[in-house]
Amino acid sequence: MDPLPMAGDHILCAGEKKYSATDKISPTILPARFIMAPTNHMEGEPGMGYYLLGHGGSGDHGSEDRIRGICRVLPERPEVFSMGLEEDWHYGLGAVAGLTRHISGVPERCIGSGDWCVTAQPAGVDRLRRGTRTVLWGWTPGAERIGRRSARELSRFHAVIVPDRRSLEALHTAGLEKNVRLGPDPAFLVERQLRPLRGAFRKDTVGLCLSPAVCRFEASQGLLYRSFCHLIRWLLDNTAMQIALIPYCVKPCCNDCLFLTAVEREFGKNDRILRREDGDCRVLRGDLSLCRCCVGTAGALAAWSCGVPGLCVGSSSRAQGIARMLFGSWQETVVSVGALKREDALTDCFRTFLKREDGLRRRLEISVSQYRRWAADWQWSSIA
Repeated sequence: MDPLPMAGDHILCAGEKKYSATDKISPTILPARFIMAPTNHMEGEPGMGYYLLGHGGSGDHGSEDRIRGICRVLPERPEVFSMGLEEDWHYGLGAVAGLTRHISGVPERCIGSGDWCVTAQPAGVDRLRRGTRTVLWGWTPGAERIGRRSARELSRFHAVIVPDRRSLEALHTAGLEKNVRLGPDPAFLVERQLRPLRGAFRKDTVGLCLSPAVCRFEASQGLLYRSFCHLIRWLLDNTAMQIALIPYCVKPCCNDCLFLTAVEREFGKNDRILRREDGDCRVLRGDLSLCRCCVGTAGALAAWSCGVPGLCVGSSSRAQGIARMLFGSWQETVVSVGALKREDALTDCFRTFLKREDGLRRRLEISVSQYRRWAADWQWSSIA
């Protein structure tokens, strides 16, 4: 019998062959079921393990952003409970964290008293073992007032980390002060990586990141896709800008590539439309950082963190909070999907954005520089 793994080892068992976390594994060769062995400490013993919950898989590069950013801050290598383990191995997340398959709910049995448990979802932490220290990081309150039930759930956390002062004030108004901390948005802690063929980008390039995830909020079926096509036609007919199609979520349930492929078919072969291949979030950040500006969903937030201004098509509280933090308000840079009633509405928003682009870029450069310096100095010990 093989000896038990030592603390810190993460062994993937697939049939008779064993892979370490440093091996490169294609997700296509893995069987449907396999086991990973996290070994921070023995089950039930007090310890100082770090566990990240609620990760849907690195095919959603916005979620990968958060995990990689949090890993840069934690004092030890964490264990990630993931619902998309094959994706995590494919995008190299095993290089910065241990990986364990987890389908749903809270993995209460393997997390001991004294452990740190970090999640982006407020629900379910009450089922963890007593003594587990829970941290809510990556969640921001919406525009609506925080009710008593929500405040009660949030009060159970050891710490709630919010990225902007508006969120901090909203939680204070709800009576939550003792456990609320101001901390960096994890996405701003992730570095970019440039592909070898970055010369394909011209300086005058707009990055488009269109995700079907927000289509459920559109005013009528297919309107968001037609709106992006209208914007592309306007760019081709009225500007000399290059258009880069960049995916930021490639999960089967929500694959940006489906929209981007449809756009390619719509416009045929055009030397001003550049399709970028999928990669991990650092590589896609490298693509976004080479753009003049960006229009998209989660990709727009990544572009902002790289100092690239743009329109975020969506109305999440996180997007609005980050926009307030960087630009002073969110109305100039966040477009609600439900507010787009006509095919040309997004194009009108972009034309208005272009008139303010230089001022927004200058403000963003200052804000991102200051925010990154503050984030670099922020210590996990401030909440421990």
